[in-house]
Amino acid sequence: MKKAILFDFDGTLINTHDLIIEGFNQLSQKYRGTTFSAKDHVSILGKPLDQQIRHICPFHFDEAIESFKQWYAVNHDLHAKGYEEIEDVLLILKSDGYRLGIVTNNSQQGMSVGLKLLGFEKYFEVIITRDEVSECKPSPEGILKALSYLDVCPNECLYVGDSSADILAARAAGVTPILVGWTALSHEQIRALSPVDLIESPYEILLMLSLSNEKVS
Repeated sequence: MKKAILFDFDGTLINTHDLIIEGFNQLSQKYRGTTFSAKDHVSILGKPLDQQIRHICPFHFDEAIESFKQWYAVNHDLHAKGYEEIEDVLLILKSDGYRLGIVTNNSQQGMSVGLKLLGFEKYFEVIITRDEVSECKPSPEGILKALSYLDVCPNECLYVGDSSADILAARAAGVTPILVGWTALSHEQIRALSPVDLIESPYEILLMLSLSNEKVS
């Protein structure tokens, strides 16, 4: 029986896609003289920020990452927003007694900005950021830490994310991986992750839980 649902944050619970692409585009134009497209973003999707910035600006890393953080702080609340139906589903899950958590490659600081904007703090019992692990996703370390905190077994948990790193981390941790249909991954990249459950609406999480728990009972 499933008892817990863990989520990625950026690209799963909060839509920061266009915000991040615009920030990376400004860095790319400044330091490389080229634009940064949505296709470029897919190639580094799900990686920690320092790895993403180093990919874009390997020769000006320290300056570039500080510049991006300042830009992000100013522009976050203007452009970031929750995905439709997410909060409705979180409320139902919480009311039904499921244990909820977040495992993200974002930092504590980045998470706090996003959670404050959405008002989602009340739904989650545990939040594991890159600051709490020695290895970020696709390592399963963060997911395993969250499971330990919640005191649930891997087969009692779903992990919902939008990147290949999310799916690989979930599989390595032994939890059921769920890929959101609003991912920026291409059809080819999604097929490469097969077999994986793909949801087009947050409400499908409720259906999957119902079907899974019916099989057990």
